[in-house]
Parts: sequence; structure tokens; C-alpha cells
Amino acid sequence: MPAPEPWLSIVMPVWNGERYLADALESVRREGTEGYEVIAVDDGSSDRSPEILRAWERLLPLRRIARDRGGNWVAATNAAFARPAASTPASSTRTTSGFPVGWQRSRGKPRSGLP
Repeated sequence: MPAPEPWLSIVMPVWNGERYLADALESVRREGTEGYEVIAVDDGSSDRSPEILRAWERLLPLRRIARDRGGNWVAATNAAFARPAASTPASSTRTTSGFPVGWQRSRGKPRSGLP
């Protein structure tokens, strides 16, 4: 039986984010693994980010897009928005420290903020 189509696509631009990437993906995993997909766009990372994303593909409904561009998060985000499977795309954001800001969305009623 094929997996149901996600209603939410979480867009996550990644560039040399190994320090926080696993924590960000774990935060998403704690929300469950049904109804959404994660589209992670690696924008030419030179650290362990690609390895971390490959490992998480087994744990989450995660699609990885590899680009060799060098950290342009706007272009990476746009590349992901061009390929969502869900009807509702959402982008993760980052604080100045680089740690992703928490976000939540329930069907029909968006909410955001730190967990």
C-alpha cells in the first residue's frame, strides 16, 4: 500500500549545519511521522550534513535535494518549494545562532514559536 500523500511539506535549507541538524530533525520526528514530508536541500555543505541527512532518510519521510551552490539559503528554499508533494509548504527558519526556530502547524490553524 503506498504511503498517503502528505498535507504538509517542511522545507529545510541546509548548509554546513551539522552542529544543529540532528536536533532539528529530532524535533520534527517528535511530532510524529505521518501527514508530512521534510524536503531538506543541502546547498553544497562541506561538513557532515549530507551524511546526517542520509541517516535520517530512514527515520523520517525525508526527501534530500543536493545542490552544489555554497550556502544560498534563499535559492535552496526556492528549489524545495518548486518540488513539494503536499498542498501546504512550510519553511523552517533559523535564529542568529543557527539553531532552527521551532514551528508547529495544526490543520487549518497555523501556530509558531519555540517549543
